[in-house]
Amino acid sequence: MAEGSDASSDGTQPGEMWNEQYAADGMWRSKPRNKPLISNAGLIFDMPDTHRRTQTNRNLIDWSSKNMIAEAIHNKVTIFEATQPQLGIHLNDVNAARVCILKWNNAGEQIVICTFLGSIKLHDIELGKNIWTITCNKAVSTDLSCYARCVCWSHDDKSIVVGCMQLITIYCAKTGQMVNSVVAHSDEILTIAMSMNSYYIATSSTDRNIRIFRWPSLHPALDIAYRYQANAVAWHPYHGSLLCVGGGLSDASVSLFDVASNVVGHRTVDFFGSVDNLAWNKHSGELVVHWTQVDEDGEYTIVPVFASIDRIVDAVPVNKESRVSSVMWNADHTQIAVYNAESLTVWNFFGDEYQYHDTCRKQREPKYKKRLTRHRGLNSIHHFIR
Repeated sequence: MAEGSDASSDGTQPGEMWNEQYAADGMWRSKPRNKPLISNAGLIFDMPDTHRRTQTNRNLIDWSSKNMIAEAIHNKVTIFEATQPQLGIHLNDVNAARVCILKWNNAGEQIVICTFLGSIKLHDIELGKNIWTITCNKAVSTDLSCYARCVCWSHDDKSIVVGCMQLITIYCAKTGQMVNSVVAHSDEILTIAMSMNSYYIATSSTDRNIRIFRWPSLHPALDIAYRYQANAVAWHPYHGSLLCVGGGLSDASVSLFDVASNVVGHRTVDFFGSVDNLAWNKHSGELVVHWTQVDEDGEYTIVPVFASIDRIVDAVPVNKESRVSSVMWNADHTQIAVYNAESLTVWNFFGDEYQYHDTCRKQREPKYKKRLTRHRGLNSIHHFIR
């Protein structure tokens, strides 16, 4: 499996990311913080029309590489600068009440918008107009009602990959023309993600399977059978064949799979719930896990930061009763945002005092056991992992 070998994917890994001690334990490469850095105080964006927001789907907001935020609010799609949300513009030709997905391209210049009616639109923010509008491939090929459940862009922004009911379809971003399509699952596709080395596409589905395909041929590379459906998948930012999978409702486990060597790690938790979002930081290699815990009193949110699959080193201090739908990074991964039905709250991921490189220069070997017991809430979170 030469195209997915570690040699090619790790060759571009920054020297500061390499941690020999933890590379040997079969987990992942990271440069973790030696003390908690995320402040309790987060910046809450005064976003437009917050009081009228009724949709909480995680696909209805996205933060672009040019610091623009697109959001489906009430009956409008609004695009605004993250620093000036009051100056947003509305896309008048899009009915947000019917939008199911928003996704910026990597350049931050175009956004794909999918609707429950099966349409897929490409809007160019600089030109201020739609480039093309097409209909979901499954709806066209079967004459049945279908719509996109998940979307991702290729890293060169030349292709848009859509997951719908059973199908993965690749569209040309320039023309909207279908390039390739395969039956990937026997039921609804929940998530889709492209590996950072552009070798693989991973999908999860309500059929409880994780499937990995080679890019762009969509030839099968690995099938993983899960006991419950997985709501979140994420590729490591530098280890090109390493995939993290978060279990769905009833299974809040966190698992690691390597396309070459299959399972390399698995951890269960001591509570009933699910993993709803996963977010790797491209600088430190740390993993942010958004857990929803469910008990007889309701649902609670937990957002720890992992240095490896069984080592928690920090936590995003969200209100535990907040119903979080999305977790996302800004363009340079120095800020992390949590979105719910009421607001978008942003924290400096590497602390308020130092920039990331200053923090890295100060790193020494962490003493995790002492740190975990002193930091707010981390000891109780660590107790869940077994």
